[in-house]
Amino acid sequence: MAAAASLFVLLSVVGSTAVGLDARKNSSQSALLWALAVLLGSVPILLVYVLLGRDATDDPTPESASESDLVECPNCHAIEEPTASVCRFCDEPIRTPDGPDRGSPGDDVESPG
Repeated sequence: MAAAASLFVLLSVVGSTAVGLDARKNSSQSALLWALAVLLGSVPILLVYVLLGRDATDDPTPESASESDLVECPNCHAIEEPTASVCRFCDEPIRTPDGPDRGSPGDDVESPG
């Protein structure tokens, strides 16, 4: 009977340590609180953590452009969103490495005469 209790305590400590380490990377809540909850609540809390506690994503800012998608103003070197057509600081048209100015339509069209 004592061996079973010792095994249960050992598994609880190992499980709570594993949850604490996992929660540091994959949860927006406190890793220490998850580890303590699993230590005290055992398997039911472990299931709650697996189902609800792992809420962090690999992409922290899915709505904003990633750093590699940003473009640089050729005039003042400000960093702009890829959808910007003109620099918000110097009002110069933004050029992309693979294309022409993205200013207003017709900016690059010469007037006749």
